[in-house]
This record gives sequence, structure tokens and C-alpha cells, in this order.
Amino acid sequence: MKKIRNFSKRELSGLVGQWVGMIAVVIGIVIEIQLGAHLGFVLITAGALAYAVATKLVNF
Repeated sequence: MKKIRNFSKRELSGLVGQWVGMIAVVIGIVIEIQLGAHLGFVLITAGALAYAVATKLVNF
């Protein structure tokens, strides 16, 4: 069986950070649509920032 790529700790933390960022953005959008709460904007912004930083870690 062919071995899938070994990830370094930096790349792995970047991939996990991307998933966390995406989930935060989705939760923020759902909260914003359902409740109209400003917490949704905070989650969307924080998730986008986390995704951007994590992408930098993966591709650094």
C-alpha cells in the first residue's frame, strides 16, 4: 500500500487550524442568520483570521 505523505508538526497544526477556522466561520454564519446576533460577526472574523494564519503555516 502506498504511504500517504508525512506531515510536519507545523503543517499538521496548519491543517487543524484551517478546519477550526472553517468551522468557526460556518457556526458564525448560522448564528447570524438564525439569531441576527453580533456574535456571528465575531465568529466569522475570528474564523477567517484563524484560517488565514493556518494557511500560512501550511504553505510557509
